[in-house]
This record gives sequence, structure tokens and C-alpha cells, in this order.
Amino acid sequence: MKKDKKNVNLPESGEEEKVRAAKTTLTRFLLIIVNTVLFYTVYYFIANGKAGYVLSQVVMWTYFAALIGFFSAYIIYNKGFTMVDRTADSFPESWSYEKMCAVTEEGKRRKEKSKWMLYIIVPLMFTFMFDMIDLFILDRFKYLF
Repeated sequence: MKKDKKNVNLPESGEEEKVRAAKTTLTRFLLIIVNTVLFYTVYYFIANGKAGYVLSQVVMWTYFAALIGFFSAYIIYNKGFTMVDRTADSFPESWSYEKMCAVTEEGKRRKEKSKWMLYIIVPLMFTFMFDMIDLFILDRFKYLF
């Protein structure tokens, strides 16, 4: 008689957890790369294309406002990261252990819940970095040769 392996809930081994964590990390990294390529491609073709100066300025300032807005929202939502990785000495002495744990868990929950903003913040930062490299470094090499 065969056992149905689909209905058996076995605990995951350490190896399976490592593989799952590696896949999650790779997926997040690829998502950041895809978003960076998408953001920079749109930015580059509008800024350097025949779209005109006004449209290129609108796109640049829109990207910049989005970057500042999302970055500020990320920091404010996570309360400046003051709620995570704290020791018992950093809390007031009058607080109970349960209250300290609740504050630390709330910080971890907020950090996990706001990770999606990083998929916008990091690509926008790379977009501006690539633009600065293009404007100030690569442009100088054109005249050397």
C-alpha cells in the first residue's frame, strides 16, 4: 500500500530552508535589477530623446520627488529603525520584558512590511547614479579619443 506523500507535513530540514532563502534572495535581487533597467531605460530615452527639454525635466524631477518621497516614507514608517535590534539596557527600566519584546517585534514587523518600498528606492538611486556617471564621467571620455 502506497502512502500519499502530498498530505504528509514533514518539518523542513535546514538544507531546504537554505535553498528557499537563497531563492528568495535571488528573486529579490533580480526584481531590483529588472526595476533598475526599466526605470533607467524610461529615464534615458526621455531625457536623451527627441521628447524635448520640458518633458525630460518633468521626468527627472518626478523621479527625484518619488525617490525622496519613498525614502522619507520608509524611514518614517520604520520610526528611524529605533525599534529593532535593541538590547534590554536601551529601554527604560520601568518597562516589563513583555513590553520590550512587543516593541522589538513591532519594529521587525514594520521592517518586513515596508520592504516593498526598497524595490522602488534602490532602482531610483541606481538610475540617478548611472545618470551622473553618464553625465560626468563617460561624457569626458568622448573627447579623449
